[in-house]
Amino acid sequence: MPYGQDSIFALPERFAYLRDVIRKYTLEDTEQLEEWWKRVSALRPGELKEIADAYLRMEKQGDSEPLSQWIEAQTPWMHRRFVAWIAADSEAGKLGKPRPPRPEHWPRPRELFSLYDRLASNGVAPFTTKAVRFIQHLDWSKLPARLSYLAVPAEKWGKYQFYEQIDGLAESITPEQLQELREFAHRLRSSGDEALAYDWQSSHSYVEHPESNLIHSMLGLLKEFVPPDGTPGLAARRKQRHFLSDLDDDFGEPTDSIESD
Repeated sequence: MPYGQDSIFALPERFAYLRDVIRKYTLEDTEQLEEWWKRVSALRPGELKEIADAYLRMEKQGDSEPLSQWIEAQTPWMHRRFVAWIAADSEAGKLGKPRPPRPEHWPRPRELFSLYDRLASNGVAPFTTKAVRFIQHLDWSKLPARLSYLAVPAEKWGKYQFYEQIDGLAESITPEQLQELREFAHRLRSSGDEALAYDWQSSHSYVEHPESNLIHSMLGLLKEFVPPDGTPGLAARRKQRHFLSDLDDDFGEPTDSIESD
């Protein structure tokens, strides 16, 4: 079986109609994200129709929830298998023995939802309806009582995980949203809870505990938009950059550049 496809063929028969779309168009385990983005943007009409047919069938059959549940059940043991492979591969390399075959790091069908999200962000119908999406089941009771208030902001801000998503937020964030982040960052830091949050997320695998991944991403976003040293955040730097660019356009002379992000 080709590398990276064992989880595709392991799909229950209910989802057999998705196998070809997953195999041909989703992000591969060893593929660079930027290259996949380019591949998705270059899809031809016939390829988009094939993906759209799968999307619409998923919507009609209500397959978002059961497929999400199946993916969540596979993810922890696949991650543990991958971690064990890393150790075995390293040991084989030291001893000069044949290296074991690399297993998948995560269930490839998870990337089908990423494909739908990417096409939606590109403005492609019918994906813009977002009727088919990965349904993540979160258990915030894992958080210590002192940090329980992190659940709501983590679900809101922790979804910004890739540079492109964070850059997009920097361009579109409203003054009210920015003030919300500032007030939340102040509460988190002045209480000492930021350090506790970092400790908690570092002690909980982001694969086996999706809540940890959201906390991690939220904390990273706070550092970008509300730096603890008081320097201008990402959104402010973007606005300054746009202002300087407008001055260039108005006066035809380059202004002093600002530090790149």
